[in-house]
Amino acid sequence: MTKTGVLFLTLGEAQTISDEATSVNPEFRNADIHVLCLPTPSVENEESDIRLFQQYNAGIYQFGSGMYPNEAEIFHSLDWKTEYWGSMERYNKLLQIKNIWDPNNIFTCFHCVGSDNIYNYNELPPLDENSSCTCPNI
Repeated sequence: MTKTGVLFLTLGEAQTISDEATSVNPEFRNADIHVLCLPTPSVENEESDIRLFQQYNAGIYQFGSGMYPNEAEIFHSLDWKTEYWGSMERYNKLLQIKNIWDPNNIFTCFHCVGSDNIYNYNELPPLDENSSCTCPNI
């Protein structure tokens, strides 16, 4: 397994923004240090390399909480809702906002707010023919 580690020190302007002004978990935002480990499992030992990486991460999780979804290990056994988004109260508030702006859960990803809602891509509502796209033609 090839390992790449990155250590981030987070100080400065990001800490002047209110926790309520962003969806990022306050535990992650207010941490002094963020650790990011980017393993590349070997082809020959992929399953055992992934298990080793999970064991390594389990040891790190004891030192704090709060993950950034785009960089988090997705196979952990932690509660992703609270690790990625903060308390359940905070998650539920984000879910309420998402349900207002995306009631059909079109914009989703693995462990995103509302991603555990069941839906079927074939049952999505048709696009409104009267709406126009303001995107530039590329």
